[in-house]
Amino acid sequence: MMSQTCFSIGKYDRIVQMAMTCLQLHAEMALQTSRALESARSSLKAGPTLTSGTSNVTIKIPYLNWD
Repeated sequence: MMSQTCFSIGKYDRIVQMAMTCLQLHAEMALQTSRALESARSSLKAGPTLTSGTSNVTIKIPYLNWD
């Protein structure tokens, strides 16, 4: 009877350990997502940065005739 109880506790320990590992991974993914979103927000607030030479650049779009 004692061995069955120990086996059951060990089985639940593995389940709890696996659940804790999953929670940790999800927390790390959420933190990475939060950092990426914050970085994107700060980049959008800063606006695009253009160098002085970009005003002379011509962008050609294929199959578009404006002539």
